[in-house]
Amino acid sequence: MSSLTPQVMFNVEPVSPTLTLGEGPHWHPPTQSLYFVELFQGKINRYHPETNGYFSASIEGYNGIVSLVIPIEFKPDTFVVGLGSSIGTVEWDGRSNKTSRPKYMKLIDDTPGNNLNDGKVDAIGRLWIDTYKYMVEAHDFDIASGDLSNRKVIFDLSVTKIESFPDGITINRDGNLWLACFNSNQESFPILKIDPNTGTLLMTVQLPAYQITSVASGPELDQLYMTTGSIWLTEEQKCKQPYSGALLRVTNTGSTGFAGVSAKYNLCPVEN
Repeated sequence: MSSLTPQVMFNVEPVSPTLTLGEGPHWHPPTQSLYFVELFQGKINRYHPETNGYFSASIEGYNGIVSLVIPIEFKPDTFVVGLGSSIGTVEWDGRSNKTSRPKYMKLIDDTPGNNLNDGKVDAIGRLWIDTYKYMVEAHDFDIASGDLSNRKVIFDLSVTKIESFPDGITINRDGNLWLACFNSNQESFPILKIDPNTGTLLMTVQLPAYQITSVASGPELDQLYMTTGSIWLTEEQKCKQPYSGALLRVTNTGSTGFAGVSAKYNLCPVEN
């Protein structure tokens, strides 16, 4: 168990093998599966809670970073994936150890050394990928046009005493945020619960893992799944925080979240 406050306890259990760096959890109701990636190993993964099934696949013909995997709406077994600094699509049956070769590759960022990281899909199927900062920002958002305006910072880790990097994020039905904080070698709080309206830190969550990378809801939307990493940790640190690198299932959170939205991806050949 993991203590949040003197009054609250979360149940935490690992449900996957130890990975180097898990990322990008996405709950997919049609298959009752959680999809996520092992970033530096270039793999996409599926966890099926009902059967406790765990499946992993490498990308056929690709050797590099895989940063996100999101199912495509109305295209069974087809996914948009982040491949280095590009996005593309692959087909995967959710069980085989290899996917199809990537199609429809589109370069997103041509800056040398840059790679895509987390991606989320909005309510009407658009994929969003942000840039790395030490803060959580909010914008006024026009859902029809996708336009953003009135940027503001709602939480800044650089001015707190929490020595971690903000990473993946999700929102619950109360409108509060669960923020994963990546920290490779220090005792800190890897999960923060934040009120985005006031910027108030509502809760800090200590887990038996370093390097919490992202968070998403799971079955019945009353569970949280958290991806973690074990890369750059010493053997002593791995012994101290034994769940580092595993996909974690967290229950008894007292909140309900939202399912992941499938991408409405335009499957058109890219002109050279």
